[in-house]
Amino acid sequence: MNLPTETVPIVNPMEPQQGALQSDAPLADADRVQLALAAGAIVGTWFWDIKADRFTIDEAFATAFGLDPALGREGIPLAQIVATVHPDDQAGLAAAIDEAVRRGGTYAHQYRVRRHSGRYHWLEANGRVEHGPDGTPLRFPGVLIDVAARRLERILSELGDRLRTLDDPQAMAMAASEIVGTALDLSRVAYGAMDATGRYMVIDRDWLAPGQASLAGTHDFETYGSYIEALRRGEDVVIDDVETDPRTADQATSFASIRIRSLANLPLMDRGHLKVVLCLNQDEPRAWTSDEVLFARRAMDRTEVEIARRAAEHKLRDLNADLERQVATQTAERDRIWQLSGDMLGVADDKGVWLSINPAWTRTLGWRQEEIVGHTSQWMEHSDDVARTRAEIGRLAAGRKTFEFENRFRSKDRGYRTLSWTAVPENGLLYCIARDVTDERAQAAAIAEQTAQQDRTWRFSPDLLSVIDMPSGAFDRVNPAWMTALGWNIREIEGKPYNDFVHPDDLEASLTAFERVRAGHPVLRFENRYRMKAGGWRRLSWVAFPEGDKLYSSARDITAETEQAAALVDANELIAAKERAERQQRELQNEMAHRIKNTLSMVKAIVSQTMRHAETKQEAAVTIDQRIAALSNAQDLLRQTTYSSATIHEVVRGALKVHLESDDRVTIKGVRLDLPSQAALGLSLAIHELATNAAKYGALSNDTGHIRITWRHGTDGAFHFEWREEGGPEVVKPVRRGFGSRLTNQIVPSYFEGSGETAFTSEGLCYVLDGKLPMETPASPEPSPRRPVADHG
Repeated sequence: MNLPTETVPIVNPMEPQQGALQSDAPLADADRVQLALAAGAIVGTWFWDIKADRFTIDEAFATAFGLDPALGREGIPLAQIVATVHPDDQAGLAAAIDEAVRRGGTYAHQYRVRRHSGRYHWLEANGRVEHGPDGTPLRFPGVLIDVAARRLERILSELGDRLRTLDDPQAMAMAASEIVGTALDLSRVAYGAMDATGRYMVIDRDWLAPGQASLAGTHDFETYGSYIEALRRGEDVVIDDVETDPRTADQATSFASIRIRSLANLPLMDRGHLKVVLCLNQDEPRAWTSDEVLFARRAMDRTEVEIARRAAEHKLRDLNADLERQVATQTAERDRIWQLSGDMLGVADDKGVWLSINPAWTRTLGWRQEEIVGHTSQWMEHSDDVARTRAEIGRLAAGRKTFEFENRFRSKDRGYRTLSWTAVPENGLLYCIARDVTDERAQAAAIAEQTAQQDRTWRFSPDLLSVIDMPSGAFDRVNPAWMTALGWNIREIEGKPYNDFVHPDDLEASLTAFERVRAGHPVLRFENRYRMKAGGWRRLSWVAFPEGDKLYSSARDITAETEQAAALVDANELIAAKERAERQQRELQNEMAHRIKNTLSMVKAIVSQTMRHAETKQEAAVTIDQRIAALSNAQDLLRQTTYSSATIHEVVRGALKVHLESDDRVTIKGVRLDLPSQAALGLSLAIHELATNAAKYGALSNDTGHIRITWRHGTDGAFHFEWREEGGPEVVKPVRRGFGSRLTNQIVPSYFEGSGETAFTSEGLCYVLDGKLPMETPASPEPSPRRPVADHG
């Protein structure tokens, strides 16, 4: 075994006249050695004159090795010293000595030595080999140190480590028996459990040295001597020789039959009664030391503590299991409801600290039970709801019930959830039920927001929009454009029949068209004249759709176009102009019908998608306003051109206008070409989304960022558009895709019959749109690549 070594001064007290020991320092070292000898730390010293092959030892050394002290002073062969070493240790000792002599310097080695008592004892030799100037080994002084005590301490520590890995009491007792038997070089060690009478000892298993017989079984203590009473009093029984000790001499024959010549029995008491006896057996006489008995006692106590701890752990586990079974049986129905309820059920104390919650909390909010129980819910509550919630808990604690109280709790991954609470106080506890009404409230808010958007369209549209009650033919609602076009106050129109305002010459045709709509057929083109409040008539072109008993219509004032056609002087030209005007009118009406539906569809998509991805109503409202404003700007751009197309430069500049404080932040480069209306609208919305994102997170969010916008139109009709940011903050790919990503990567590319892709590079965000445009789209050479945005048209 490799134990820590101790370093002590190495001198030769047997050779005080040696030249190296003439100085005061060696004499002082010798004095320290003698003090160590007196304290019992050093067993003895030696001095080996290697050159003269003379090995001298002091009296303590001779005694430790069972040698004649006189012979040791005169000199003794090294082989005679080695002969006292345990046979298993002799080869290792010889190798260690040879190595020390060869290399010189310090030497330390542990081995067992047969002492004068005949027993082997653990010692440690410490020495130093001195070489001459030519490297010849000269002297080898050293000391012997008794390491038995610290070896036993180390073995106790190993026992503790081993016991912690075991769970079975018998395995733990056997491990202790093995370690004690091996450490003390015994012939047998056994744990004996006493029966209820305190007379019989039962040994299940015992540790045995080679060649020893097991004593497993039941034994009558009175068969083996008169020391049973001492054990019952809790006293250790130590007998060096059973044949000579008066307590066992009469039963020496019984001990001889089981090969016991020396013994130590250590009792373990339990509430004043003998419980266990640790039996240490030796098959030859043995002078037991107090250190050996103390070691065995400490090993036994440590083992019993671990056995008791394991038993307590098993008992506690069994008790807990039994209690859990009882609780499970008694609360099965309640737990079934608790587990399966879709509502959030919880029990809190009067301070609002949650004591128990059901799984619906995790399903609704995403937080685990251990993250909520033991805390109030204030960390989950919306900051605007904290004061109201604390006040409501105070009312509950005062004994008042809660009905339909609403607040918002933060979920783990879905933002805030709106909850409607019912709670009842009882015996200092608050029993609570919460229902998630987030979707209901969101749907109501979405409907309200959609209605608001539609109202804005209703109020600001330049077209005359109306709802007519088909059974009565009277106007239910008209928008402000009616007052702008005809001068009538809204109250002067609503509730009046539509034919009160129709030109007499147009009544019959108007009635025919009205009956057609009432029969369920939409009217996509119909013209008549409506009377103005100030006198005169305005010609209107109608698009009308039936739904239920209502007629929904949009009319455009085409008086100016009609008057221009009537002003043509040549009859043939008049007819041709009329035909062109009618054809254009049909196209405009068709485009208008298509545009109304597309506009409403896009508004609906913007509202629904934004509401679905926004985390708060305020964020949704801002985003919807921005996106509809971008849509409106695009519509204005088309209306200012031909309404069927717009140049790509006008689309790009119009979409960027509200996002730029100066023109030098963007470079635009590309051929001049007209975009169809749908493509112009889509590209305008895409640029708005990209610019909004750049202002928040990209190149427009700092003072140094720059955006490069380029496009090209190939001879085969292929269209390539690229938005590239540089100089902005580092961009990070978003965790989830919102409506903006769907708009730029899916919806807008569909208008170009192509595809879109957004990349998050180290330089910044890059968006690429590839698609097709009609070949008849006019094109011109590219402008300068580094002029301000206002000049790149």
